[in-house]
Amino acid sequence: MKKFQKIKSHCSNFYKNLTPFPTKPITIKITSPSEKSKQIELTDSPKCESNPCETSTSKITENVPIIKTSDEFLITPFAQILGCLSKTILNFDNFKQIAGNNDDKENIHKMADEISSNLNWCLKLLKEIHINHSLSDLTNKKFVRLLTEELSPIDNNQINDYIYANFLDTHMEFDSLSRLRRISKLSSIHEETKLKKLQKYKPKQKYLFGVPCSDEEKMIELMNDCCNWNFNILQLSELTNNRPLTSIFYQILRQENLINLLKLDEKKLISFISIIESLYNSKLPYHNNLHAADVTKSSYILSQMNPVKKCLSNLDLFSLIFAAAIHDVDHKGLSNSFLSKTNLEFAILYNDNSILENHHLATSFAYLQNEDLNFIKSFSISEKSKFRRTVIDIVLATDMSKHMNLLSEMTTFLETKVEKNSEISLTKYNEKIIVLKNLVHCADLGNPTMELPVYQHWVKAIMAELFSQGDIEKSLGMTTSPMCDRETASIEMNQISFINVIVIPIWDIWSQLVHPHADFIMKQINVNKEYYQSIIDVENKN
Repeated sequence: MKKFQKIKSHCSNFYKNLTPFPTKPITIKITSPSEKSKQIELTDSPKCESNPCETSTSKITENVPIIKTSDEFLITPFAQILGCLSKTILNFDNFKQIAGNNDDKENIHKMADEISSNLNWCLKLLKEIHINHSLSDLTNKKFVRLLTEELSPIDNNQINDYIYANFLDTHMEFDSLSRLRRISKLSSIHEETKLKKLQKYKPKQKYLFGVPCSDEEKMIELMNDCCNWNFNILQLSELTNNRPLTSIFYQILRQENLINLLKLDEKKLISFISIIESLYNSKLPYHNNLHAADVTKSSYILSQMNPVKKCLSNLDLFSLIFAAAIHDVDHKGLSNSFLSKTNLEFAILYNDNSILENHHLATSFAYLQNEDLNFIKSFSISEKSKFRRTVIDIVLATDMSKHMNLLSEMTTFLETKVEKNSEISLTKYNEKIIVLKNLVHCADLGNPTMELPVYQHWVKAIMAELFSQGDIEKSLGMTTSPMCDRETASIEMNQISFINVIVIPIWDIWSQLVHPHADFIMKQINVNKEYYQSIIDVENKN
């Protein structure tokens, strides 16, 4: 498995000075025949008056051991602990051999055996502990500091603000709402979300790909290429009269034989996904059914990369594809931050927590409750529970403000596996869901991984949607959100920063997990980055 490239180069010197656990000093009493009883104070981190959970790197340089594995620095706290304990046990074993010539050999061996036994117990216990939030949260804080270092040289506050506002889970400072008015542009968002009248989807015949297509031969040829990362999703939309989501969703399930294996009701399934696709707002430049189809396709391809593929059950794979398909349904084309600031009923319903993502889930599962659309009726109670839990966890993780949390969890998980020299099995749910959440998150951030013309299409689309929000904010007298002002935004600089501090770190950790199957993706990211950098270089010369 590859070691960290981009992340490691930025933070190896920084991380080696950080303690795994900021805890209180521990006092250990050691007695030996040759000297009196003495106390040794082991301090994980110095006291910090401002925040007991934070440490000053300048103060702890001399106190913390540098943990290396194969001449590489370990980044995550959990991996540091395992590495430190393993190395300590090895040192004590060596000590026992060296101390064999000492006159007090028996007592020295007894002391060393006791310490070695205790350390082995700690190591065994730590290995059995499930990866939890307290560990990944420490890593998260490190990545936030890394992000700050990466952005500091960029002389563009708008780009910095955009990344901080959208990719960090922080408390927002809201604008005054005194001047906000309920205007016609937002009237549909102010109203409580209501389920549309269900229209039973009863095709006159069973279409080969779930929907009618203009040219079946071209459609067959195109779908034979659906496992290709550069699959032409735009052509799929043209051939299906703008119904790419239904067709790619149905094709994936057929290709994996999931309809038969999971005993899904095929007619109800097609009806359900057709309605879901119709709920994607085709007037939105970016968060539409084409984006949903693209993320669904990409998620499927990523799921077929080992070791992930061999670890997924049929239900896991179906839950993943389902989550990708619904992850932005009925998107409003506005950010969670905007919805919170405007204090809309839509935001109040979900208490400002992952507003859009909760809405996508609630909308989808509400339709699934309908008898005419419930294609998972054959599922057992256990299967339904697991399916729902997995889908909810994945979709909530598509909230871009959770980016650093996801990166931290995945890094902790992967480094821990490397340090323990264990295979990726994903037998435990808490490990599997970390991978699945990051998988769909990567797919959702997949635009810079596509060939340049496709990438440019998506850049144009997302910027159009951001500018539209900026126009609404101006009309309401609000401060325009970062990168939403069409008069001042720097598209090229935004893409360079976006690739450097968001895209590369998350895709690099994924490529390590599935090495070497995603190496071509990393190469394409760099190609696209160089393109936008070349534009900036030309502008600077002029």
